[in-house]
Amino acid sequence: MKSYEVLARRYCAFLGEDPDEEIEGLPIWKIALADLEAAINALETFGVSARAPMTDENIPLLEEQSKPERSPPNLRCVA
Repeated sequence: MKSYEVLARRYCAFLGEDPDEEIEGLPIWKIALADLEAAINALETFGVSARAPMTDENIPLLEEQSKPERSPPNLRCVA
């Protein structure tokens, strides 16, 4: 069993589907491959590589990001 088949079967199990059940002659795990491919493409669109593990260097930390300066809120005192 190849790694993409294992991943597709786990995805089916996560969804509560039987990966060996067939729809129009195709096992559901093969149909699930289209969902997984779409998810990987979406991640890569936003710069997250699903093909290589992320390291701490790839994840920007909140402290390192420049925070926009905010002016203090306008508060009125009601007496």
